[in-house]
Amino acid sequence: MSSPDDSQSVAQPDQPCAEWWWAAAGAAFWVVVLAAIKPTLFVGLDFVRIVEPYQRYLGDSLRLGSLPWWNPYASLGRPFLADLQTAAFYPPTWLTVLFGVEAGTSLELWLHGILALVGFVRLARSWNVSRLAAWGGALAYLFSGPLVTRLQAGQLNYVFSLCYLPLVLLLASRFALAPTRRRWVALAVVWSWQLLSCHPQVFWLSALAAGLFVTGLTLQPPWGAAIRAWLRAAVGLLLACVAGMALLGFVLVPFAELVGQSNRAAASEAFSAAFAMNLDQAMSLLTTASRAMAINWEYNLHLGVAVGVGGLAALFRWRDPVVRGLLLMIAVAALIMVGEATPFFGVFYHVLPGFSSFRVPARAGVLVVLGLCAGTSLLAGTKPAGRHPWLPVAFAGGLIAAALAVYFAVRLAAWPGAASWLVGQSAWLGASVGAWWLGLKAPAVPAESGSGARRWALPLLAVAQVTLALFTWKLQPGYPAEFPVENLVPAAVRAHGLDREAAPARVNLPPDLVRDNSGMIHRYATLTGFESLSLGRVWVYLHRVAGVNPYHAYNTTPDGHVYEAGDRLAATGLNVTLPNGGSTLQVKPAPRAWLVAKVTPVADADAAAQQIAAGADLRQVALVEPAFAAAAGTLPANSSGGTAHIERFAMNSLDVAVDSPGPALLVVAEAWHPGWRATIAGREVACLPVNGWMRGVPVAAGRSLVTLRYRQNGLLAGTLVSVVTAMLLAGLWWRRRDPAAARD
Repeated sequence: MSSPDDSQSVAQPDQPCAEWWWAAAGAAFWVVVLAAIKPTLFVGLDFVRIVEPYQRYLGDSLRLGSLPWWNPYASLGRPFLADLQTAAFYPPTWLTVLFGVEAGTSLELWLHGILALVGFVRLARSWNVSRLAAWGGALAYLFSGPLVTRLQAGQLNYVFSLCYLPLVLLLASRFALAPTRRRWVALAVVWSWQLLSCHPQVFWLSALAAGLFVTGLTLQPPWGAAIRAWLRAAVGLLLACVAGMALLGFVLVPFAELVGQSNRAAASEAFSAAFAMNLDQAMSLLTTASRAMAINWEYNLHLGVAVGVGGLAALFRWRDPVVRGLLLMIAVAALIMVGEATPFFGVFYHVLPGFSSFRVPARAGVLVVLGLCAGTSLLAGTKPAGRHPWLPVAFAGGLIAAALAVYFAVRLAAWPGAASWLVGQSAWLGASVGAWWLGLKAPAVPAESGSGARRWALPLLAVAQVTLALFTWKLQPGYPAEFPVENLVPAAVRAHGLDREAAPARVNLPPDLVRDNSGMIHRYATLTGFESLSLGRVWVYLHRVAGVNPYHAYNTTPDGHVYEAGDRLAATGLNVTLPNGGSTLQVKPAPRAWLVAKVTPVADADAAAQQIAAGADLRQVALVEPAFAAAAGTLPANSSGGTAHIERFAMNSLDVAVDSPGPALLVVAEAWHPGWRATIAGREVACLPVNGWMRGVPVAAGRSLVTLRYRQNGLLAGTLVSVVTAMLLAGLWWRRRDPAAARD
């Protein structure tokens, strides 16, 4: 078999226009399945809790003529545009601003489906795979478990990042085998777009996949030349990754500050191994989920037996450099996804750069899925190899039969339906092996045409199994998509006159009643948020006051006790709660700003949270850390009284009217962040963290208006990095090419 960029390879389809039309049609069907057939992705857990609130907040802010640098409506306030998860700078996200959330999302989905299909087809065609087989593998990837079930759960941007994977492998392999400046620039730009689509872990996985695939592709005799080619390719890929990140300096520099201020747990092997894949979840690769064996979207790898047999059989052609690349990618990904079940995980943790920054190793399973889809295309779309090309299919069928038998034996005692499951899977396996057997025993024909059995028997079987899986996924237990209490909260706020206050009402209700991020839509503020990165100071405070450990590994969702803390969280200016066992919302006024005349030192934000949990009176004393004691100033012991009232509240700023009989410290129960600045009568004064997470501003005696404004740190420096990088990449792309590059 020819390797990519071989002189006999098919680098491009014969009819590019037809390719795009077929991709548009396939992606449109993908959209219909996910966005039109109920239950749709619009009721998925992550869509209603993350995607929709973020998109609505972004669109509403832009329509009002403001850039939402800060989000005051979730988690006591946190950066918005600095959070990569919002995908606010990713151009396809703007479709939701122009066309509305559902229509814009459907357009985004369609465009990314086209990207995945075209990228996969061109990758497969670069290996001399026939057009039909290339499209079969592309559709298998597009409708595989990692993409479809995550979309069902509403994890749009995660799947958008996955749609770049085939294109990344294509560009990386082309650069490795024939390095030119333009190929390197193209890879760097594609990597930057993939990262901008908002999922750093998928970006890391794609870099890992590219490195592994290129390693298998280049390491072949003669070894001296191979090692030199591999070193050149490895350095080029590393620099392309760095250039792609530098191109996003305007996003990543502020994001790095958010990470530094966040609740992300300290790196540890246990943290990185959280949510590894068990036997049930690994079997989802072959078997369709059912009510008896429901597989969470984090672990669903479904491809079906037909594609599984073909992909595994293709890996027996290990003498082919393309297969070696796929085999290496699949093997390492499989070792990562099972976590600490093997000793390799500890090795990866200490050896692979960036590995310790991520968790959920099961997500590496998507590389197994991609590799098997590519292997299936190779097996179905190239001339049979050797005298007995069907032998690998027999071996693959035997291995899968053994896996099914072992799984049946393990589940038999606890699963009444295991016997019928085994019969069904055996039927699928027999039909799949038979279809591959017929195809590979057919007389050798040009790869572009193929025999009748080879062209239609296997694709029809695979389509039947994928269709069954799609409807099975639609029947899986879901999460509530409607939250009627959300409509009651604004009504209760208006009934008690709290809507006339400048600051939005603050709400603490369980997420099954009110979405954590729903305040971004309804304009009230919640104590918590559903987000990958919460501000560490706020996170520690909420958990310490609730009496639970703030350093648990699953740090996306707060501990449930936070929603039951009640009056212990009164210092947040809490307005709306639901008492334990109650059925009526409790609504009351609560101050959001006040003056104190006494400062007490504390070691750090955690110590402050513990003192608050122990009953410290925050109306009388401010807890200040040593690093900020000088900024707080010295307050006279006899100074007391005074008033503070928020007069204006906007997303990026607020004004507080102060009347103090003497020097005092203004305390505002809004989350502190290094980007907040304070001015009084045009003069900048200190804005420091007090009580662990609140904002504090020293004020003089008398009346004054304190203005607090949020200014995104690192934006100028990051933008400068982006501009310089863009100029360098443009220079490399448009520079007069040398004779070697002219062939690109």
